[in-house]
Amino acid sequence: MTFKPSEEDLAYDRPQEPKGPFAYKSEDVEIKQEKDDITLAGTLTYPDGDGPFPAVVLISGSGPQNRNSEIFGHKSFLLIADYLTNRGYAVMRYDDRGVGESTGKFAQATSEDLSYDAEAVFEYLRTRDNIRKDQVGYIGHSEGGMIAPMVAARNQNVAFLVLLAGPGTPIDELMTYQLKHTKGQFGLSKKGEVAYEEMVTKIINLLKQDKPNDQIVDELEGTTNMFYRNLSEDDQEKMGPSEKAFYFKFAPGLLNVWMRYFLKYIRQKTYLK
Repeated sequence: MTFKPSEEDLAYDRPQEPKGPFAYKSEDVEIKQEKDDITLAGTLTYPDGDGPFPAVVLISGSGPQNRNSEIFGHKSFLLIADYLTNRGYAVMRYDDRGVGESTGKFAQATSEDLSYDAEAVFEYLRTRDNIRKDQVGYIGHSEGGMIAPMVAARNQNVAFLVLLAGPGTPIDELMTYQLKHTKGQFGLSKKGEVAYEEMVTKIINLLKQDKPNDQIVDELEGTTNMFYRNLSEDDQEKMGPSEKAFYFKFAPGLLNVWMRYFLKYIRQKTYLK
């Protein structure tokens, strides 16, 4: 592969992205989520005709996503909606709370909060005359593959679930695995990589505890500081100019409400019945 500098504007070539005119109908809708007093905006596509049609709600993965679940210009939910609508399904995709035209604050929401958003969309579809009330279900991607079963466990009207790359192991084990395998990006020595893995294990075990942030933050910083101090000078340079700088680069994101809930989800067994 040969790279050459260019002054041309960056343009994505997405030949698979659906282009109109479409052989189905598309409708922008707003749905009230009463529990948290927010409005969810989305797009409902459905075949021509009166129906009623089976329906699918698409639930996005981790992080704030728009209704197309657009990442690096790739609109995966737009593709899925187009495919299924052309085959006889109504499909609802929506902006996450605080994203696009939806209200609310995403940064303050846990997976459980997001499950009530998904349930509000589900219940809205069941009020429509062109939707079969007994054939409404979910397709959840990544974290959405965790949220969909949360709704189904408390709402017996969910007709089906399709889980795309949802978590299949306890979340704390999953996050430990993912964080440990980020060590390669730093270029640490073998000894440094072993120390990094040990630090990750200690931090995940700390974050799983049923304690508020103010009761664990000192121990968290102490763990990262100890890791940094025990590194060689060469490894320290790769991790940051100081132990304080490393802490603020690595740790604060692990203390938000979403992450604390996420790490404890499977262990709580709130929804596994």
